[in-house]
Amino acid sequence: MGTQESAVEPPTSQIRLDARQEIDIDLINATIELALAPGVSMPSRDTIDGRTAELHKHLRHLMEAMDFRAKERPAVRALYRIAHGLLDLQKRPTAETTHYQAWDHMRNLATITAAFRDLYLKRTTAL
Repeated sequence: MGTQESAVEPPTSQIRLDARQEIDIDLINATIELALAPGVSMPSRDTIDGRTAELHKHLRHLMEAMDFRAKERPAVRALYRIAHGLLDLQKRPTAETTHYQAWDHMRNLATITAAFRDLYLKRTTAL
């Protein structure tokens, strides 16, 4: 991406999302694709941390946009449990986390974000 990525993300409790803000599916898709793109080597740690911060924001935004009725389905509840685990501050990568663990966390986050994107798109096309 042509933008500079930030390696520092505010704690989840400080991230405020505007509920009226449109969800930018193209931006979410681009971030997911970059995080899951195969490569000969892993991206730099700064790149991983920046993409992880972007994915955290996208995931939280998608989760907040979901219809409460969708959360009644067991499969959707399972996705929420996984997502909350990945967003948990205690389980997020830190400076002490290995490069591989941070990369793995980013890829797991991209995968669950893709699942929420798909649910969001299914919901919006069903209207």
